[in-house]
Amino acid sequence: MKPQSVETSVSSVHLVDDNLLHWVYREGAVVTLREAEEEVAKVASLVTANALESTRLLIDIRRIGSIDRTASKLFSSDHIHDTYGVRALGLITGSRAGVVIGNFYMQVFGPKHPVRLFTGEDAARAWLGTFCE
Repeated sequence: MKPQSVETSVSSVHLVDDNLLHWVYREGAVVTLREAEEEVAKVASLVTANALESTRLLIDIRRIGSIDRTASKLFSSDHIHDTYGVRALGLITGSRAGVVIGNFYMQVFGPKHPVRLFTGEDAARAWLGTFCE
């Protein structure tokens, strides 16, 4: 049986449907390059085991404690885009102000796949649904 989820020291990632990965951070998670590399390896194994050619990422960062610059840089790299075949990324944040600031940051510094920030899961899922194959 193919694995449907992976657990890391800071998050859990579940394959929700054919190519939607729901990624949830643990309360107060501190993400450095070490944790980011662990996540990348484990999620890549989930993608490979399920023979996913492309993915849509729904990442809930509301409970995260912090993420350092080197981890952010890894997550927004072409390597991640190519390894996961990322079609789109929806980030769930804790506030409307976070969405506005985050969307501006992503437009200027973001990865090559579409990224939007949301305050709720339903809106994020609806937007990600527009990227189904």
